[in-house]
Amino acid sequence: MTARNAAQQRAARLHRDAIVCDLHVDTLQRVARGESLARNDGHVDLQRMRTGGVDLQFFAVWVDPV
Repeated sequence: MTARNAAQQRAARLHRDAIVCDLHVDTLQRVARGESLARNDGHVDLQRMRTGGVDLQFFAVWVDPV
């Protein structure tokens, strides 16, 4: 095993064992328009989150000042 492969395996193990949290995504705009998070044509969706090992997602919402 090369040093690079060993480092990649350590990184993959750390990622798998850690709680992975994405701290910002603007997906709620789509939800507000009635679109589903189960779709896979946006920047984030449930399948991508599962595949990427994301355990926690913070969603940002912009409220236009009146």
